[in-house]
Amino acid sequence: MKILNFGSVNIDLNFKVDHIVRPGETISSTNFTKSPGGKGLNQSIALSKVNENVYHAGKYGQDGEFIKKILEDNGISTNFLEKSQKNTKNGSQDSIPNIDDIKNFKFLDFN
Repeated sequence: MKILNFGSVNIDLNFKVDHIVRPGETISSTNFTKSPGGKGLNQSIALSKVNENVYHAGKYGQDGEFIKKILEDNGISTNFLEKSQKNTKNGSQDSIPNIDDIKNFKFLDFN
């Protein structure tokens, strides 16, 4: 069976901090990573684990070339994935995971 998934491809920006910033406080992150994300991209990767004929359709920005490679590395056809010709950036999701003493993960999303 061939599966064509139309969906978002985003870049997740992950900042690791000791705690959520309090009013009037400035803190620095202890780590920063960029990773592929977006519900559509995640669905295509999950589908590729159980089906070898997965195609992803979508559009990514000038800064998202690594996303195409990750899809291809997971055996997903990118024939319907288009790189924007405009000088645009990929959509992004910014998350700050707060790790407390008992290792509960909390997220603050901002855009």
